[in-house]
Amino acid sequence: MRFPSSRRPDWCRLLGLLLAAAPPLLSARAELVDVAAATAIAERAGLRVLESRRLVLVTDRPPRAGDGVADLPRIFDEAVAVWCDHYGMDP
Repeated sequence: MRFPSSRRPDWCRLLGLLLAAAPPLLSARAELVDVAAATAIAERAGLRVLESRRLVLVTDRPPRAGDGVADLPRIFDEAVAVWCDHYGMDP
């Protein structure tokens, strides 16, 4: 689906920013993080935690109908597959 740049939904702009940041993110070595412990801390602090296969998103933004935030983990997983295919990497 194509949108004129002036009418593009916010999630499209965010995905564009993520894609622009992809090359350095994919080439950097990740630190191992105890995701379960970090998630538990975030939840105890009253933060919203959204998870997918490849992303744990922690936000203080409250749920709002139609804002698309809940879709971000799924969109990120789809983007990782595209990045890996583009850069010839094994997901």
